[in-house]
Amino acid sequence: MSAKVSRWLACAFLLALSTAATPAEAEPKNPLDDEVQLLFLGTPLNEAVAILDKHPRYSVVLDLESLKAAGIDPRTPIDCKIEGVKLRDALAEMLKNVGLKFKWVAEKKTILIFAETAQNE
Repeated sequence: MSAKVSRWLACAFLLALSTAATPAEAEPKNPLDDEVQLLFLGTPLNEAVAILDKHPRYSVVLDLESLKAAGIDPRTPIDCKIEGVKLRDALAEMLKNVGLKFKWVAEKKTILIFAETAQNE
């Protein structure tokens, strides 16, 4: 699959995330509870994170130091097709194949993606 097609498919996920809630719907306090659809096919991890980071309610940050310490290349391709689950479950599924974890940093409205190392455990 070409990189251009892969990026297009990855961007399709952003449209699913960005659909506006109707006025009758209350916005969840924690975006990890939002229902999402992820579609990344051979997308480099750092590009997938950049796409996720475009969401208006939160930012997504890749902890490059922890990846380097764990020997994980941020350009590692990921494949992920997930529909109709909470963002927390979708991220866990997406990241488990590359040995990464995430945490919600509420005061910064940020999802931090990191590799567990002896220093941060």
